Amino acid sequence: MKARGLTVNDLKHAIDKYNTFGYRLFMDTPAFRGLLALRNRSFRKKLLLVNLRDSAMSAHLERAFARAAAAHGATALDVFHSFEHDYGLGPAGGAAGFRIKYSGMDNLRAFSGLTAYSAVILVDLPYRDEDLPAWLWFALRAPGAKHFIANDILMPPGHIFAMDVAEKLGVFSAFSTAALVDQHSRAQWGRFGRPGRFLERPLAVDCDYYAPAGAGAGDYVFSFGRADRDYAPLMAAARTFPKGLKLKICTDLPVRVPKILAGRVAIITQPVGPEKMKEFIAGAALVALPVRPTAPNPGAGLTAALLSMAMGKLTITCGDPVVTRYLSDGKDSFLYRGLTPAALSACVRRSLALTPAGRAAVSAAARRTVLRRFDMNAFAAGHLATLLGHEPAERRRDSIVKLHL
Repeated sequence: MKARGLTVNDLKHAIDKYNTFGYRLFMDTPAFRGLLALRNRSFRKKLLLVNLRDSAMSAHLERAFARAAAAHGATALDVFHSFEHDYGLGPAGGAAGFRIKYSGMDNLRAFSGLTAYSAVILVDLPYRDEDLPAWLWFALRAPGAKHFIANDILMPPGHIFAMDVAEKLGVFSAFSTAALVDQHSRAQWGRFGRPGRFLERPLAVDCDYYAPAGAGAGDYVFSFGRADRDYAPLMAAARTFPKGLKLKICTDLPVRVPKILAGRVAIITQPVGPEKMKEFIAGAALVALPVRPTAPNPGAGLTAALLSMAMGKLTITCGDPVVTRYLSDGKDSFLYRGLTPAALSACVRRSLALTPAGRAAVSAAARRTVLRRFDMNAFAAGHLATLLGHEPAERRRDSIVKLHL
């Protein structure tokens, strides 16, 4: 495909250069508007991803959608965001799209008004107060079909002001579709109104990023996370670890380290980015997640387990009914029923007792499980195809469409 003597690859290269310069330097210039008009004529489908939840999970999802749009063919993907950094992931690239940072409503309206988008995709509910006006404008006022994707934890009422405002406005009524993580109850989201259709999406992990690092088994058990965690049983289990095996915990929860374990336990309380998390997982002998079996969130800890398994690490987690739908004890993971020191110690012993061949088999099976069911690239590609093929129709209030991957 060519436009005025430029190939599409030339056009993508020019867009990448403009994105590198930064929107403040070019958005209000004739050069930018001309390049955008040329792009719009060159691509049949134009999508806008509104990514105002500044988090590593949202950054990974954005990259997956950029890859999916690039692979889809004549599809361009623009991103409107409020990120302060890229979490070490680097630019997504490849989708012939502009990445514009929110700097006020004038900036928002000026940019979004220059393109007739096939779909506007909003990632997660608003989180920060300063992002609320932009999120509401895209949800309620922007032209085009709107679609919602849940990607992070849904906070209960009264915790996040911006979410409470979205609830009072019943924002889901403005969306053609709302894709919810299938482990979460749809009833929890009902307070935000009714979209045209509910779509059921899987949990998803960026398997390109979280890949086996080639590091062998280290000298520590690694644990991380805060939701529904109880580190006391794991700390007690650490007393039974073989000589030389340490414990490293990354959490902002208060954790008491007994004197007898001083020097064998490290607690990391500061926030850890994706690159450091990969480093901790890669260097571990195994990953153990002490999740309460009675956690109110079914499948609690599953996302953390999937990160570890995607990297091919032996992983210990709670075998609640949701988790056992996807993971198999002794085949791709090690599951406990009750969160007790004895149960955790037993899982550690089982994993350490594996032969090198057995360890390699479980590691490979763990990676296969994540790729088969939870690959973020597969989800983004499938979801994008669903949205591009979706035609406005009479709203079906109670329908759920599952995205089978």
